[in-house]
Amino acid sequence: MKLAMMSAVLGVLLVTTAAHADLRKAKFRGTVTLATPVAQKKDVTIKGIVWQCEGSQCVAEADQWPGLDKFARQCKIVAGELGDLTAFHSSGRNATKSELSRCNSAARVGQTQNAG
Repeated sequence: MKLAMMSAVLGVLLVTTAAHADLRKAKFRGTVTLATPVAQKKDVTIKGIVWQCEGSQCVAEADQWPGLDKFARQCKIVAGELGDLTAFHSSGRNATKSELSRCNSAARVGQTQNAG
């Protein structure tokens, strides 16, 4: 009886540990819609993540995006590399119109500062 109980507890612990490990390894998935579509299909690497762009749509998938865990920062970095965005989706969240406006503005300010 004790052995059966210990086996059950151990089984629960193993499942819980595995589930927790999967959460820490959560995959990154991002999609954007560009204000100005790309002329031809292209891949753009941003902070180690490859964004595949075709027309006005870009998609990125990776095991993780280290160092970029803040939604607004992700948006700004991507807009800074790809241009103004009309939609931004990352890790299950869609940017609002207000967030997109701030994102695009911040990216343009960053581009101006880096150029000068």
